[in-house]
This record gives sequence, C-alpha cells and structure tokens, in this order.
Amino acid sequence: MFEKSPTCVAQSFTVVCLDDVSFALCQQDKSYTCTRARFYARASDFMQNDFGAITFYLKYSIIYDVLRMQRTIFLFDDDVMLFQFPVSRDLNRTVSWWYQAEQCTHGLNSGVMVARPTPKTLEIAKFMRDTKNHTFLDQVVLAEKLNEYGVSHKVLPPTYTGKCCEDGCRPDHNNTRITFHAHCAGEVPSKLECLMNVS
Repeated sequence: MFEKSPTCVAQSFTVVCLDDVSFALCQQDKSYTCTRARFYARASDFMQNDFGAITFYLKYSIIYDVLRMQRTIFLFDDDVMLFQFPVSRDLNRTVSWWYQAEQCTHGLNSGVMVARPTPKTLEIAKFMRDTKNHTFLDQVVLAEKLNEYGVSHKVLPPTYTGKCCEDGCRPDHNNTRITFHAHCAGEVPSKLECLMNVS
C-alpha cells in the first residue's frame, strides 16, 4: 500500500491487522504504525467469508471511534496504493463525507473515504457498525443513509483513481495520483498483480 509513498506519509497512517500473523509481519516492517483489530476475521474475497463483518463492523467501528474524538478520518482498503498525502483542507469543508466514485461517473465506493466529525456522521457510522444484515454491500447502505440523514457528501477528485476508472493497471499517472484502488480486479491474486503493475 505504501510502496510508492514517502516514509513520512506512511508513518501518518495506522494499518489495522486482522490476525496475529499479519500483525507480526506489519511490526517487522517498522515503516508505519500497526494495530491489532479487537476481533478476528478470516481473509475474505469479495462477498466471501467474513467480508460483511469486515466491511460493516470493522470499517465503521474505526470510523466511529475516530469521529468520536472529533478527528477527520481518511480510511482506505488494503487493495489501495497511496502515492501522496491526502490533505483534507484541499477538500471542501462543507462536505462531511467524501468517497471514491464507483465506475467513475456515479455511485459510491467505500474503499476510499474521508469523513468529518459531525453529529450526523457519528450517527451514520454507529448505524453502519451495528448493522447485522450483511447481504447488502456497505456502500449501498451508506449511500441510502447519507441521503436519509441529509449529510453533505461528494465524490473525491479524479486524483483518487481506481481500476474501473482508469484504462487498466498501468503506472501512467502516478505523478498526479493520490490513491489507486484495485477494486475492479477480482480476487486477491488479480488485485496483487494489478497493484504490482501500477507500482
């Protein structure tokens, strides 16, 4: 994730590990902060194994805890590469929840998000964390809740790129990218191949 970002940028983020082996490997790297999640989850491809628990309970527990401290959170999945430090002041402060575009033109992808602390964003994060029905994608439920609660939300700028949005997994725009998300690559091997090509 941090291969192409300066060490000082990587050290500004916390990697959340889901098991003891990942946590030990993360600590050996020493180039970023590691923490062990409080619950165990099996490695999960799209909609498999503990995918629902990870995308609802874990992701939104983290968002809720950070927002509760009155801090803005920048959260991204582990199939995302970070190239530059995302500066939240460059994003309009009247927007409370930013997210990567799904298929670039519309929709919400929850793999790259910025959320600001407001009473309503806290309520949404808590609702998402406590959701038990994992038959839906979290981004579908989140989009509904942002509209229902009247929270200002917007697609992140095009420098937050993804495989669906670009012409493939190539390093063409790495000098201007902030993130690249391998979200349209299928399972883990194809995601890793895509990220290796981009890097």
